[in-house]
Amino acid sequence: MPSTDRPSAHWTSSYTEFGELIYKIETIVYQNDSLTQHEIALALAVADGSLHSPILDAACGVGRHAIALAGRGYEDITAIDGSTSFVNLASMKAKEAGVSHQITFQVADLRHIPLEPESVQTITCIGNSFGYFSDEENSQIIAEFNRVLKPSGAIVMDVTSRAFALQKLSPTSLEDLQTELGRILDIRTRRWDEDSQRLYCTKTFLQLTDYDGQEFPEPKILLHQPYDIRLYSLEELETLFATYGFLLIASDEHLVGSKHGLDNDLMTSRVWLKAVKQ
Repeated sequence: MPSTDRPSAHWTSSYTEFGELIYKIETIVYQNDSLTQHEIALALAVADGSLHSPILDAACGVGRHAIALAGRGYEDITAIDGSTSFVNLASMKAKEAGVSHQITFQVADLRHIPLEPESVQTITCIGNSFGYFSDEENSQIIAEFNRVLKPSGAIVMDVTSRAFALQKLSPTSLEDLQTELGRILDIRTRRWDEDSQRLYCTKTFLQLTDYDGQEFPEPKILLHQPYDIRLYSLEELETLFATYGFLLIASDEHLVGSKHGLDNDLMTSRVWLKAVKQ
């Protein structure tokens, strides 16, 4: 059972050390263009059909959404993520897509966004990227969003559906994956803590074969990663946004994952939000 004690180094730092490994194994997320385009369509729908530049793509990961937006003609995009590995991959992928001149990638912490006040018109935060810090730090992120947004600017984001996660996700799951590294078992555990309103999880990658299909005498542990997420109700989100100067004007829940292979995951069902700076 995962401990609720927080380590001295936040677990998200593992996305720098193991970013390339995660990218190669979790292809259903990080190399899934149909999922990315579906997410962009949902983001545009909750944003009334369009976004306005300059755009900050917060927690950009490997650049999926920033690159997709650039491909649709959006310019003046700043994309930030805390993982050096992910930002390097994103920069490479943007060059391959021919849109690197439209996007500036930076390694940065959402709690301390390296942008001037009132410098962007829209913030996107897509792909289940909010809720992984403490309540105080999550609030700090929303405060930073307010600081860098222009008056009447908007946040367009998604969060894990609390109802889906609590009702549908199993305490354990196992997926048998064929990857470029070989055969990998992706093992997850999940435990809900009512007091903290957080879901405590572990993710373990066990490598059974090499890329040629040669079996190992014993499985190799490639990654064992504890992680946890605060699951907010819609009422809590409305209060959180209002506290930091936003009006939550749109919300819509969509079962995103089932048609893209994410059948038992925090990204399967998400609530899509638009909040406007007052």
